[in-house]
Amino acid sequence: MSRNLRYIGYLLVILATVGWTTLIPACAAADVDSQNGSWSAVKQMAAKQYTSDADKDGKPFIDHMVKAADDLNDYSFLYEMNVFKKNRVISQRGNLNYKKPRKMRIEVTDGANDGSVAVMTQPGKVKGHLGGVLSIFSGTVSDRSSYLLSINGWPMVDSDFLSLAQALKNYVYNDGKISKVTSDPVEWQDGKKYFVVELYETSPKRLWKRIAVDPGNLLPCYWVDYQEGQLWTYSLWKNVRLNPGIADSVFKL
Repeated sequence: MSRNLRYIGYLLVILATVGWTTLIPACAAADVDSQNGSWSAVKQMAAKQYTSDADKDGKPFIDHMVKAADDLNDYSFLYEMNVFKKNRVISQRGNLNYKKPRKMRIEVTDGANDGSVAVMTQPGKVKGHLGGVLSIFSGTVSDRSSYLLSINGWPMVDSDFLSLAQALKNYVYNDGKISKVTSDPVEWQDGKKYFVVELYETSPKRLWKRIAVDPGNLLPCYWVDYQEGQLWTYSLWKNVRLNPGIADSVFKL
């Protein structure tokens, strides 16, 4: 790979996870003080207890999430991901278009790599360009390139709803993570009610992932990751449009 193409790949780093249907924190910068008061509601949510040992095993619910995502033909949404570092928060926002079987287009609109675009052009290949004056330069890299990772390290090519649901299924069925889901939708920080799915590490047992799921379509609305039991990433989806009939031309660059 040429040096220029390596730089293009590196700067096409974009958001995957998860991240992405309602509240957006006041912070819009790519790199901000983690002690900013705008994060207080997120931190309170992250510390709150939603499930208990009395709640249901999450496996059957996650199976329903996989089916719900697989039944979709195409969709679009806006996303946001925030990664909590020791003294700062790194943020990124953008929009994603997806169409079966594996067509995907992600545009970074704010934060890290603002203006970059990446498009899944064929199985195993991603074409993209940078933002600003460098948008005239484009290149193609493997969809598994280390340069095509989100700001939390998640592969961009696995940022669609089905890949995320399948990842949850793999964590509980193959990796042995403990899963729980609330018996009924419960109130979230945005005032709305969602089913809350939680995954736990086993040794020691501590919260590892928390997902707020829309009770109507069984798609994730918020996704929270923890490292050693502490808040690490907070992602969300908004303006989700399901089966809108996205034209194939959207996936051309």
